[in-house]
Amino acid sequence: RTMLLVAQVPPGRYTTYIALADFYREKWGMMSRRNFGGALKKNEWWPLVPDHRVVASNGGVGRGVDYGNHGASVEERVEMLREEGMRFDINGKLLGSTFSEFR
Repeated sequence: RTMLLVAQVPPGRYTTYIALADFYREKWGMMSRRNFGGALKKNEWWPLVPDHRVVASNGGVGRGVDYGNHGASVEERVEMLREEGMRFDINGKLLGSTFSEFR
């Protein structure tokens, strides 16, 4: 279920661990934000499940090797997001609204 949710995030959009956990909790019951991080760390379906589009609630990209994407560094993840058209503020936080239209 986790990977199916993440796979719904389209190119040029991003979501947060909070948005994922909140939707999951409403639909299927408890799941912590930390659980999502652990699940994405083990993402075996890259690039079908674009885990680089899941970021911290403050729009920060995160610590790279601690989260999915096969150990991509923060810089590599930022580059992937930029290639999809996403923009960042002067502090390196993503701009735009969080994707939360999960089904």
